[in-house]
Amino acid sequence: MNPNDPNTVPPTPEPIPPVVPVATPDNPVDYLDEIAGPPEKARFLSGKMLIVLIGAVIVLVIVIIIGIITNSARQSSGSEVTALNNKLSDLQSIIEYGQKNTLSNFNTVKVVAETNLIAMSRQSELTKVYTFSSGSETDAGPSVTTDLDSAKALGNLDNIYITVLRDQLLSVCKQLELLYDSAKTDAEKNALAKAYADFKELANRLPDSAS
Repeated sequence: MNPNDPNTVPPTPEPIPPVVPVATPDNPVDYLDEIAGPPEKARFLSGKMLIVLIGAVIVLVIVIIIGIITNSARQSSGSEVTALNNKLSDLQSIIEYGQKNTLSNFNTVKVVAETNLIAMSRQSELTKVYTFSSGSETDAGPSVTTDLDSAKALGNLDNIYITVLRDQLLSVCKQLELLYDSAKTDAEKNALAKAYADFKELANRLPDSAS
């Protein structure tokens, strides 16, 4: 073949074979990695696990709500018991005032004596189902004593005393009703019902006036 001959056709170059990676200690080749596709991304939670997690969260929320409601109910009940204790203490103060001062109306004196006995008996029964704190502040106390002292100075103690005692008996009855509506046991309801019936009857038995 003459390279200067224009009729001479140059030889076709042979294709270069692809380079096949060869495993060496410095360059290990995993054949499976070469033919396998890209790895799937790991899922954080499966469908079942997600449902279980959501269910657990819902249950936890319900438990927390029930706990809040229960605690609120207990606090409310506790405040109602404290209020009843205060009203009974006020009633006792009024009874003692009537016993220490001369009341001219016989029916009033009789009701005061019975109220004293019934108040002690019913409060003893109530302490079996409720815890009454000692030394609690009362709503009446000094103010009631002041009003009765003023009425005594004006010579009108009997009439004012009847009004004060009746109002306090009815106030106790109202508080007993509130506790009865929230009572959870038969023992509570029985003690409250007995006290209510007795105090209500005593209030109705008081005369309209001392005359």
